[in-house]
Amino acid sequence: MTVHEDAAAALLDRFLDDPAGSRALSTYRSGLATGQWSEDYAEVIGQYHQERRRLPLEQVAAFASVHSGIMGGDTARMVLGTHGNTPSADKDRAANAAALSDLPHPFVADVDQAQANDDQDGWLEWTEPIDVEVSTGVPLIAPDGSLSPVILVRKLPPGRVPLEIGTTAPSVTLAHLWMQRGVARWPYGHHLITLLMNVGEPWQRQAGL
Repeated sequence: MTVHEDAAAALLDRFLDDPAGSRALSTYRSGLATGQWSEDYAEVIGQYHQERRRLPLEQVAAFASVHSGIMGGDTARMVLGTHGNTPSADKDRAANAAALSDLPHPFVADVDQAQANDDQDGWLEWTEPIDVEVSTGVPLIAPDGSLSPVILVRKLPPGRVPLEIGTTAPSVTLAHLWMQRGVARWPYGHHLITLLMNVGEPWQRQAGL
């Protein structure tokens, strides 16, 4: 197993050790299987070739952890356009680099042309402060009765995070949030890149270390 798979397995154990955690895991598994979350949202956290209902349980736990961080305000989000481009296959790295060569200022993407089972497909960098959205955790009731959290805008300094293109496991997304404090996701079929940044508790506490 890889490091992120080991971490997801340990996370699953913590879910299963708690009756409330077990119930939450069942709810998440059912929600993923029935499409409770849109593909635009769920595939940012993790995108598989197989159907969602077949996700390994430890990956459901990883999805639950990332989603909870977003909804609770520990993980900030922002999206940026790619001029309508969607990812090509992993092996066509030159095409992906070309598609990301003119991102909105101040973003610059570096697609690794020699990627060989590395931890990510490249890097996304921003050279000036950016505005990101952070959930307050306070629910807002829409006219149709649906709930969504109240959102605040927070400014982040210049930085860079790993870039993950195409399919990836929720445990990979979670590992990047724990270890690099962020990740940029560009799933297959999507024309937007979503930046996720850990702005909450230190990753060591989130990881249970």
